[in-house]
Amino acid sequence: MLLNSVYTKTLRDRWLGVAIGTLSIGLMVAMGVATYRSLDEVIAELIRSYPEALLSMLGATPELLAGGATRFVLAEMTNFLAPLVLAGIAISVGTSTIAGEERLGTLGLLLANPRSRTAVLMSKLASLVTLMVLGGLLMWGATEAGAAAAGVASGTARVGAASVHVAAAALSFGALSLCIGAWTGNATAATGITTGALIVSFLGAGLFPLIEGAADVARIFPWYYIAAAEPLQHGVDWGHVAILLAASSILSGLAVVGVNRRDLRSGAAATLLDQLRRSARLARLSELISGRAQVANTAARTFSESRGVAVIVAYVMFLTALLIGLLFNALSDTLGNFADAIPEALVALFGDGDVSTPEGWYQLEVFSFVVPGGMIVVAIMMGARAIGGEQDNSTMDLLLANPITRPRLVAEKGIAMVLAMLVLGVTAFAGTIAGSLLGGLGMSAANVAAASAQSAALAVVFGAATMLAGAATGRSRPAALAGAAIALAAYVANSFLRVDPRVADWARLSPFNYYMDNDALVNGISWANVGVLAAAAVVLLVLCAIVFERRDVRS
Repeated sequence: MLLNSVYTKTLRDRWLGVAIGTLSIGLMVAMGVATYRSLDEVIAELIRSYPEALLSMLGATPELLAGGATRFVLAEMTNFLAPLVLAGIAISVGTSTIAGEERLGTLGLLLANPRSRTAVLMSKLASLVTLMVLGGLLMWGATEAGAAAAGVASGTARVGAASVHVAAAALSFGALSLCIGAWTGNATAATGITTGALIVSFLGAGLFPLIEGAADVARIFPWYYIAAAEPLQHGVDWGHVAILLAASSILSGLAVVGVNRRDLRSGAAATLLDQLRRSARLARLSELISGRAQVANTAARTFSESRGVAVIVAYVMFLTALLIGLLFNALSDTLGNFADAIPEALVALFGDGDVSTPEGWYQLEVFSFVVPGGMIVVAIMMGARAIGGEQDNSTMDLLLANPITRPRLVAEKGIAMVLAMLVLGVTAFAGTIAGSLLGGLGMSAANVAAASAQSAALAVVFGAATMLAGAATGRSRPAALAGAAIALAAYVANSFLRVDPRVADWARLSPFNYYMDNDALVNGISWANVGVLAAAAVVLLVLCAIVFERRDVRS
């Protein structure tokens, strides 16, 4: 009975993230295919000018490129973005299996039932496998739907085959994080090491085949088995899939050994603030940072619960920003033609940047979607868990049993969200500056900081809106869906309303207008726009506190 309940609870808690991630891929496929169809020749020229290393990492073989720019979109999604999304979810689930339960102090409750450690771990592992199968199916369906929405037949069997490879690779990374967590009990180490392995795998699988005599080294990286057999052209390579599944099985077996050989922690892991307090030299500093004990515990725990997904998003943002800087000079000869061919509506969609300049290139590739999108995902997850998640997990009554008011609880949850967005903003800033320095682009550090800060402010608005939905419904999943729907509607409305002068003023209702309007990478920060976003977030949090104060809380 417990085995089934742990399995179903994990599925219930995680399926929404899989659905949102894969449906986002379908949306990007639709946008990308529609764009590439209208600019096929220009885009094809741009793709041919990509460095060989990048094309190799994306699995873009000459045969694939011969299929046209549209086929390249599918390769970019199935060989780069989709694996990152699905592997990120797998790492989060794998980390939470043992180490996450120890960090939250709930593993003891699970083991107090008449089930062994192995049984609990295997039920969690079964849910991870189920989620990856679901993710692969949803990725296949979303990609097909996205291509069909743009009026292109993608080739059903080939996309389905690529989805099999992606799901199997993602499972291997989830099994690695599960194994590390089982042996160490450290959720941060499990997430950080596995995410680092994910990035190294991506780079190694793409770069080693380009080095004479070192091509076979790429076979040690799981990412190699996503695209090496060219499933988009040739279908599933069951030998490669079997290697990934075998690796997952071995790591899962090691996880069973690890969790049975180690003394498990009976309580929640210490937060950074707790560790600072233990130091005689830093205790005073920690008190200045944290304030009163019960407030610090609430804020620190909220921040800690989102570390897994925040670390993954930070890695992706940093790596993307770094690589984009290195690409600009390699593509500079063709970016001018590309810029001249882009329709006005598409320019508005990505923030009105001139892609023939470093700032416009970064606006298109990094600050139009990757940075704000990553931050918004984390903010929505934090917002959904802030009120609705506490009630879903039946922990709200424990929180409110402490001497803290509901408005103060909302404020502390909001502060934790702001801190998380600032950390991600610093990561985006660091990656962009590193890319600019390595590429010799000479971008303004102040302007990059401005764009990063405005991204953080934008994300807090949608996180606060999600918190309000959670306060109103008392449920995390409806709150997350509401936050995602609001963000998507705001993005689309801002992008298309601004193009038509008759309705352009209505775009001011969208928070994205105040993020993109001043072109921060070129003109620096707009304090007026940041003020509007900050005011909107404060109003939403105040409404959240009022709604939460007046609603009966489920026990």
